[in-house]
Amino acid sequence: MEDIAIIGEITSLDILNLEKSELRELLVEIGGLSNLRLLDLTYCSTLGVIPHNLISSLTSLEELYMGNNNVQEKVKRSKSQSMGSCLSELRHLNQLTTLNMQIEDTSDFLRDYLGYGRLESYKILIGDGWKWSGVESGNYVTSRLLKLNLGADLGIVMDYGIKMLMAKA
Repeated sequence: MEDIAIIGEITSLDILNLEKSELRELLVEIGGLSNLRLLDLTYCSTLGVIPHNLISSLTSLEELYMGNNNVQEKVKRSKSQSMGSCLSELRHLNQLTTLNMQIEDTSDFLRDYLGYGRLESYKILIGDGWKWSGVESGNYVTSRLLKLNLGADLGIVMDYGIKMLMAKA
């Protein structure tokens, strides 16, 4: 599937699984899915663009899976929107209880985000060098996994959000 704009018209849609799709960008029409509770973008290796404010518009979202995609790398190269600003949109997702993602650049980590305390299930890899393996791939399975490779940014361990995630992991 290349053109999924029609999906934006299905306003009652609860679950959108785009896992392993070859989309190049997430269309703004998806922002109109006001009932969307689950969005899976795992293994979307060609996905490079998530429009600004799209994630934050999905206010009913409970589960967000973004493991093993190249969005962060492509966002950094394009300079159009920083991954940090994309992650900051998580602040608007008050229903979010499940999050799977990899954050290679520790400066992009959403610091002091109190929503980490609401997460019941997460697989979050922070820092470079991590590969999304079989352990991380099992979406829809309750678990709490936090992998840290902080390099020179050891101060992130003192972050309140990290402390909450580590306490639950």
